[in-house]
Amino acid sequence: MPLTTNFVTTDPRTVGRVASIGEVVGYVDSGTVLYLIKWGAAATEWAPEQHGTRGDQGLAGATGSPGAAIFLVSEGEEGSAGAPGVPGESGQPGAPGATGPAGQQGAAIFLVGEGDEGLLGPPGPQGPQGPQGSQGIPGIDGADGADGADGAEGPQGNVGAAIFLVGEGEEGLLGPPGPQGPQGGQGTTGDTGPPGGAGPQGELGPAVFLVSEGEEGPPGSQGPQGLQGITGDTGSQGVQGERGPAIFLVGEGEEGPLGPPGPAGIQGADGAPGSAGPQGEKGPAVFLVGDGEEGLPGAPGPAGANGATGPSAVTKIGGNSGAAGADNTWQVLTADAATNSTTTFAAVMTTTGVGIGWYSYQYFIVSQSGAGTTGQKFRVVHSGTVGNAGVLAEWPANATTASTDIWAAGANATGNRLMQHNTAVVSGTDIGPMTDTSGTNSDMFMILTGYLEITATGTLTLEHASEVAAASTVQAGTNMILRKIT
Repeated sequence: MPLTTNFVTTDPRTVGRVASIGEVVGYVDSGTVLYLIKWGAAATEWAPEQHGTRGDQGLAGATGSPGAAIFLVSEGEEGSAGAPGVPGESGQPGAPGATGPAGQQGAAIFLVGEGDEGLLGPPGPQGPQGPQGSQGIPGIDGADGADGADGAEGPQGNVGAAIFLVGEGEEGLLGPPGPQGPQGGQGTTGDTGPPGGAGPQGELGPAVFLVSEGEEGPPGSQGPQGLQGITGDTGSQGVQGERGPAIFLVGEGEEGPLGPPGPAGIQGADGAPGSAGPQGEKGPAVFLVGDGEEGLPGAPGPAGANGATGPSAVTKIGGNSGAAGADNTWQVLTADAATNSTTTFAAVMTTTGVGIGWYSYQYFIVSQSGAGTTGQKFRVVHSGTVGNAGVLAEWPANATTASTDIWAAGANATGNRLMQHNTAVVSGTDIGPMTDTSGTNSDMFMILTGYLEITATGTLTLEHASEVAAASTVQAGTNMILRKIT
């Protein structure tokens, strides 16, 4: 990077920055600095700089071995402990690894043309590292590196000279070994080798000028990556510290007290696994009761006594009036209704006590007209309170292609016949009238299908009237099916 670097807090690759090709800026983002180099003419043509790989750190010097243990042998009072062994010298720090050379800088591309500007090519390869710049903005402290490996143990020092103290009395019996002397201090760790110096800067690649009015050429190939720095040599092993002298005391007094036990010996190797124990006794059998195969059916039990006759699920009414049942009601006219020669509706069939709930119904109507020019009309009325309601009236036409509005007495000939209809979605709405009938005093058939939501109990009534002031009569056999749903 250049000796003087401008630092920015917005990424020039996205917001753009006008600069000369080859200029370097430091983009600061959350305490981290990313150095970008200008490689193209557009304000957003910036790319990260690349650096040579840093050499590995030299290994830490070996730690000196601890001083030798001091043993005290005494018949009288316990002597003083020997001086600790001299610590081993620190190992020399390993030489730092050399920094690998930087890769070559990619060629800068300048486009000079007279025509329309071509499509933007991909970024060129990364150029070499520039000369060292001035101190950048301090970055966030990195995490602590892992501890270096312990140095190899130094050779053991020579045994110090034995010291004997000769008294005037007779030699006492040899006492047991005294306590172990203190361990020698640990050698200091070698200093960390200085970081490897920066590799030499690669030569600047030649500038390439493309003069073209046609399509832009392919991008240049990427420069090779710099070689990795050589690993630093391992520091030499520290010198073994000298062993402290063993001190033996020979006195005339009584045997001193037993010294504390010596240090524990090294743990022995794991013993071979023992042989397998005898097999335990077999446990009791366990029976699981699960979803096994179905067994054969058992023999039928004796027949029970006949129950009492329950109430009929259907209420049947013969006549023009009667009370509805709890759920299902069937009703039929056992005689012709009174002839109606007016356009005013009159009751034909009444069903009382139709209570709160949802119902569906069907009326199967048989009727006659006194003249072929006398049509008829019907409606279904409930005297209580009705919410939702709907009714569909269907009657035949003696026609094959279009509705004639004539209620046919019979339409049973070769070829299909049309079915005519009227509908309403409000309770009590008039259905019809049709304008004519196909005969005089001939039975004609109609079906009324509907539903009711009743919120207050009342009487359900089928009403009938003529289209004009002429005779029409609903016939015996007209019947109704009423079903309570909820």
